[in-house]
Amino acid sequence: MNKYERYRIAIWILSFVVFIQSILLIILISRPKKVIKVHAVIKGKIAIVIDDWGYNLDNLEILEGLRYPLTTAILPNLKYSLILSDELDKRGFEVILHLPMEPQEKLK
Repeated sequence: MNKYERYRIAIWILSFVVFIQSILLIILISRPKKVIKVHAVIKGKIAIVIDDWGYNLDNLEILEGLRYPLTTAILPNLKYSLILSDELDKRGFEVILHLPMEPQEKLK
């Protein structure tokens, strides 16, 4: 078998492989598509925190119509800190301590 006959056989084999792959590709393309519906799953939560309570009682009336969970951060040792923490707790709001973390002395 000479060189040209081997080339001819190789070309026939490659042509046959391309032909088979074309038929398989046409079959895959022409099949009906399955539609998969994906429903979004929301796993996140949002926390609302109102900061720096304790200076006055002005914000209590704003909370009258609020129907959502809310966390209030109350500064300690202010004039209205204890009154606000008691009142907000009675109304069902979460109360946390807003603890300032400033240093005693400023570093140079």
